[in-house]
Amino acid sequence: MKIIPLKEGNFSASKTKDFTLLTEENFDKVGGIKMSVQPFLIITESDYILLDAGIGWKNESGTTVISEILKRENIHPDQITKLLLSHLHKDHIDGAITVTDNGFKATFPNAQIYIQKRELDFAMEKKGNPSFDFTILEQLVQLHNIIWMDEDQGRLQMRFPMK
Repeated sequence: MKIIPLKEGNFSASKTKDFTLLTEENFDKVGGIKMSVQPFLIITESDYILLDAGIGWKNESGTTVISEILKRENIHPDQITKLLLSHLHKDHIDGAITVTDNGFKATFPNAQIYIQKRELDFAMEKKGNPSFDFTILEQLVQLHNIIWMDEDQGRLQMRFPMK
């Protein structure tokens, strides 16, 4: 097994949950809550499991930081088999959906996406709360590959390696 941190960066989140990338130059000048956004990729013999999808932060070239890290590791987004979303705040889900000229698409098209049903219900009760990106959330829950978790406990179905 291999674990790869996919650090998008250190950010400041304002009260309205606008994210600002922190640099050495602005670290002391930017207010708000300071946090690190860092999903993890777990590679097993049979799966590529992404823990959260991050915020989808783009660098100067317009590509996402996570896609660059994956490329550096010789991993294509199509190889991700499972995406586990810890909760539905924008800094955990926005990277799961890619905005295109034609609308939206799944960033990891072959991944089964695990979402706790109660977490979705909670988020939908918070319409207008800036912690959630309802545009992305509404696109996310329409994907065909959602695995809804209704229990407090459970096990992921793991694929067995092909021989």
